Amino acid sequence: VPNLSQETTSKDVKFECRKQHLALTVNKMVVFKGVPFGSEGVRTDETFWQLDRSPDAVCVVLEVAKFKALEKWACIVVGEPEVDVRKVTFFDPRSAASGNLP
Repeated sequence: VPNLSQETTSKDVKFECRKQHLALTVNKMVVFKGVPFGSEGVRTDETFWQLDRSPDAVCVVLEVAKFKALEKWACIVVGEPEVDVRKVTFFDPRSAASGNLP
């Protein structure tokens, strides 16, 4: 979530994470809420958020661990705007080691 007020603190962020439910509220505004897009949901014990601060911006950064790590999600929760997953590539450490990065 980009472009938050510089006064935003971790107390202003509420993140709910269950295997089949994700919700993010910032400054009492619901950013998203619903069922994760993936077929098997998320790994709750490996999913976290942080507030990222720079002189110019404050952002909420999420890292969502999917049960099927290589499953491509078109959006974070069902009903949100979707991206074209055909354009999504995953980092492959074998390619990085050989210098063949996309």
